[in-house]
Parts: sequence; C-alpha cells; structure tokens
Amino acid sequence: MGRPLNIYVVDDSAVQTDIAKALLEKAGHVVTTNRSSADALREIPVKRPDCVLTDIMMPEIDGYDLCRRLRSMP
Repeated sequence: MGRPLNIYVVDDSAVQTDIAKALLEKAGHVVTTNRSSADALREIPVKRPDCVLTDIMMPEIDGYDLCRRLRSMP
C-alpha cells in the first residue's frame, strides 16, 4: 500500500459517513467527514484533501454541483 491519503467524505447521512470513515481509516487513511455540502465547500479549500468522496443526492447542493464548484476553485 502507498502512503495514507487525506480523504474528505461528504454525505448527508450520518450512517454513511460513519461507515465510510471506519472503512477508510481501517485501510490507513486520514478521513474528515461533513454532512453539509455547503459547509464542505468552505472547508475543503482550507483542508486541501487528496480526494473527496461525495454523495450525489444531497438536499442543499447535490454532489454533481459540489464537484463542479470544487473544480472551479484554484
């Protein structure tokens, strides 16, 4: 296995974020979770994770829009 990644998980379901966090941490990665895509948009540019895993069907900003907005950031 390579180096541990800093992974940011965004999902409005607490159960899903807890499961993803547990599995990814067991694999040796550092995981940050957030249940709000709006909050994630503010936090991800500061944390600068190696990758973002996001739910697609979220109530305020869906996963597709979240990805579009993140890609438009420097």
